[in-house]
Amino acid sequence: MNAHSRFQALSSSQEDYLCAVATLVRDGGVAKVRDIARLRAVKPGSATPAMRLLAARGLVAHAKRESVTLTAEGRDAVRRIEKKRQTVFAFFCRILQMDEPTARRQTDAVAHALFPETMSQMNALLAHPPVSAIPLPSAPQAPERTIASMAPGEEATVSLIRAVGEAHHRLIDMGLLPDARIRLVRRTAGHRQVVALGGFEITLDEEQARAVVVLS
Repeated sequence: MNAHSRFQALSSSQEDYLCAVATLVRDGGVAKVRDIARLRAVKPGSATPAMRLLAARGLVAHAKRESVTLTAEGRDAVRRIEKKRQTVFAFFCRILQMDEPTARRQTDAVAHALFPETMSQMNALLAHPPVSAIPLPSAPQAPERTIASMAPGEEATVSLIRAVGEAHHRLIDMGLLPDARIRLVRRTAGHRQVVALGGFEITLDEEQARAVVVLS
């Protein structure tokens, strides 16, 4: 069984467990069963069988009483899951014009069940939105904040990635996912932004920084 078929065989719950491991590893470098259970709001006794199943599929490495780590195939699966969820979330926000809390709930509910053909159509609409999806002028609102508007030392939470196509995938691969906590470390020559994320630093150019919407 190759990595792609393993990924396709995952249930919605297994996807959530795999993403929980990725979140813990990204934030603190260690994922223990008790922490995975806490993140998933289940008992450790429920998380342990899930880790065994993911280990059997070659997506995590897990020994009894030891930390859980992602394998190379597991990291690839997480990237697929997170890219899919980000696309669905962006589609709900930008094309269907849902508010972000509703869009996030809908994404959690349906993203797992969508076929590749549906995802291709969503990506096409995001790249070339119909006129009906372009919002009409409304009352003035507070300007949207991006990483480009943050001050050095300021912390924020990633809300939305407004890039599309390869630019969108590049930002996701850097770990800039919805709900990720970040801190602007400094600005460098050439309008580049150095951002602290999950224990490491990434560097964004001005266009990338303006594509990442944040909440204080």
